[in-house]
Amino acid sequence: PLFPDNHAVSHCRRFASRDEDEQPSYHLDDEVPRRNAPPNPAAYPLDDLFGAVLHVDGRLAARPSSRMRRVADDLNQLPPPPQSSELRWCPEVVRGEAQIATATATVRFGIPILDPSNPYGCRLQTLWREIDLDLSRTDPFDFNLDVEAVYWGIHTGSPFVADVFERTSLWLGHGEVRPEPCVSQFSALPSLTESGPGRVFADNYAHDLDRAGNKEHDAPPHPAFVDQPWVHDPASLVFEPSGVNRYAPAPAFQRPYFVWRDERVMAQGGNSHLGSDLRNPLRSFEPYIISPFLQGQGRCIVRDGSGQLRFQPGKWSNAENHRFGTNPPVLDRLTGGSVGAIALPLLVDAQVDPYEGSTGLPPPVGQNGWQVALPVQSSALPAFRAYSAGGVVQGQPRIVDRNSPAWFTASGGVDFMGLVTPALDNTFYWAMFDFAKTTTVVTAGFVDLLDPHRMPDAPVDPRLGPFFGRAFPAGKRVRYAAIFDPPLDALPPGTSIVAEYRAAGEVDPQPWRALADGYATVPDARNFPLDPLKAGDAHVRKDDTRPTGGQPRDWWTYLYNRNVTDYTDDPDRLADPAFLARFAGPRDAFGPEQVRYVNWRLVMRNGSGPQPVAPSLDSFMLAWRFESP
Repeated sequence: PLFPDNHAVSHCRRFASRDEDEQPSYHLDDEVPRRNAPPNPAAYPLDDLFGAVLHVDGRLAARPSSRMRRVADDLNQLPPPPQSSELRWCPEVVRGEAQIATATATVRFGIPILDPSNPYGCRLQTLWREIDLDLSRTDPFDFNLDVEAVYWGIHTGSPFVADVFERTSLWLGHGEVRPEPCVSQFSALPSLTESGPGRVFADNYAHDLDRAGNKEHDAPPHPAFVDQPWVHDPASLVFEPSGVNRYAPAPAFQRPYFVWRDERVMAQGGNSHLGSDLRNPLRSFEPYIISPFLQGQGRCIVRDGSGQLRFQPGKWSNAENHRFGTNPPVLDRLTGGSVGAIALPLLVDAQVDPYEGSTGLPPPVGQNGWQVALPVQSSALPAFRAYSAGGVVQGQPRIVDRNSPAWFTASGGVDFMGLVTPALDNTFYWAMFDFAKTTTVVTAGFVDLLDPHRMPDAPVDPRLGPFFGRAFPAGKRVRYAAIFDPPLDALPPGTSIVAEYRAAGEVDPQPWRALADGYATVPDARNFPLDPLKAGDAHVRKDDTRPTGGQPRDWWTYLYNRNVTDYTDDPDRLADPAFLARFAGPRDAFGPEQVRYVNWRLVMRNGSGPQPVAPSLDSFMLAWRFESP
């Protein structure tokens, strides 16, 4: 028994099917399909879980370990889909002008680019989006990718000679920004010119700011290799699948590998610095970056104008953030955008120290050039690159090292004429990446603690709820327990499953994205529970200044709720007043009595070795009871 007297509410998943909960519910009349009646969106069955998992013989299994290679060059990068498609790469219209999307790697730049392999020193940050590497924006099997190796594209018309750089480092991360090279059909000029990285290198890593302006939820730089020699060996070159374009490997990456598109990262970003994410006079374009989650909608299935059911995908908003509740509109400088980490690009931070001779290696020649492309030909923006690089300026050496300001703030490079170049430009590097899939994140929808089985007000079975008249019982606290079958200590050696839990308050009666985008259905207490497509993006937040008790709220509001906690591996923290107080505003009440919803996710890690094993579960149960403190 979980509790001494066994008086507890249980939420059990047996994984016998993809949909075994009460969403839809046959106890709710309007969710029951009727014969000879129009299709009912509320009766459409929803998966209980979101994640790259397999349902095999009544077990929930993590995806098997696998590897894949992705190439961004003119032969391997897929062309963009039509702008009329839901999969479009650009807004349909920006400020009244239709937009054109182009493949980022198609238009080669004819001159080889030396940086980052620069004898005078270089720090260079550059970005690749998931669409640049032909990865799905919605399929969880393309999320949580270990970055195992990177290969740099060699300039197609140049030889590659032996060379060595004695001290180099490579750091990886989620980019804070998402460059969008969208061009107006009439003017042929880019529309989202400010969507690329900025000059301060540290700020280009994904991060949020707290109310005091300090970084939080940041995804810090991850070392791929540090202070290693980078040997340019012609014998080590590899070809992309068609056998035409050549690539040079970077030094071997160290373990643990960086996980890109990590569903566990809370940071959001992607601010394009154009328009508004609220429906106001400043709104210049509609959301277009397709999301696997609902982005503030009430249901994923809606009825179209002909009465038929259609899938309504969610879309990340990369427009300029504005505070919710201010008139006239005021910019929100804290969140940095509303795009989740799985849609933020892969940031590569290459650092090459100038030659010192302390290692005994010969000085580098610095003649090998890399192949790049220009996503936009009419402008150097939006930027895909921020960099500082040395060279010879007016006969004098310009050194970029760890002690110079240019190591922290992009200051440009030096061209073949000895002129200093801009710090930001739209140089897009050809590259090839090796990814591994060894970690699976599976997320369940929120459970209503007082009505976990989504029952009508008229009692059906008192054991199923709703409990306490849908009001938290005074003087009680919730105590939790979780049971796994098989027990977690019985999993195959080298594998692991970690359960994490999160709490939320009541559904916001005025959710900001639903109001801004005029959704067909909005989140409410009926459709919010048990939907994993809402739990996946429930952490996305913005600055909320709506009046509360005659004063501005001055706190966060989320896509569905006004209060949401971070994940924790101890479910009893969700009833801890000290823990919950961290997620309450100055005029909020968010204690144990205000926690209405709880959800969980499993982080499943495969074993290592030549035949890695993926962990699996027969069942999982979260139980809770209301008891006196």
